[in-house]
Amino acid sequence: ASTLVTITPSNPDNEVYVTTDGTDPAVSSTAFKYLKPFEITETTTVKAFEEGAELYAEKTFTKKAVEATDKTIADLNGMTESMNLIRLNLNNAVVTYVDGKNVYVREGNYSIMFYNTELTMERGQVLNGSIIVDYSYYYGIHEVKDNDNTNMDNLTMTNGEAPKPIEVNISDILDLKYICEYIVLKNVRVVSEGKNFFAEDNAGNRVQLYKGVSVEEYANDGTLYNIEGLFNNIYKGAAEVQ
Repeated sequence: ASTLVTITPSNPDNEVYVTTDGTDPAVSSTAFKYLKPFEITETTTVKAFEEGAELYAEKTFTKKAVEATDKTIADLNGMTESMNLIRLNLNNAVVTYVDGKNVYVREGNYSIMFYNTELTMERGQVLNGSIIVDYSYYYGIHEVKDNDNTNMDNLTMTNGEAPKPIEVNISDILDLKYICEYIVLKNVRVVSEGKNFFAEDNAGNRVQLYKGVSVEEYANDGTLYNIEGLFNNIYKGAAEVQ
């Protein structure tokens, strides 16, 4: 994404003047005095003139294309090893939920989480194009993270309707289906065990309700509830719903 340019004069007492626009640093009005290493982010020809020694130096730094591996959301859902520099190709992917800097995106039958991203997305937006990210397989959760090459230059976003949660069973979540998905569990009870709270179905299947909205006031009252949440955590092999 960038490189640091360092210039070493033949005599450390001599002043060095630099241009980055192709002009002669000895006479150009755009020349600047070299004081310390400086950063460039695009293809640039750096010219330097050492006053007193009457020496010139020139070098062109060429920005290379990012060598990224093409993947889709479906591909990432089949991976179990983290990988840097993924070119994530998106085809009508939908932003299902935004939780602070965590963004959940679904394409077809698979979802991922943009973890702690600086990208600005809104629920219901439809994403098309590609984006450079790093992939992390975090205890079974499929996450992508920003890197120095992450930007939205090759991504188009159009606004759409806010998607509804997918109706799932607790047994589906226990089988680690619908990872990183915005879900609803219907007709379940809230039960407590110590300081932990669970959603429980009529068959006695339980999944822990982790953080999010407090459910203490609903626990153990025997009432059936519909609980919307995110399947975004697997702790020691056990699924948790936020």
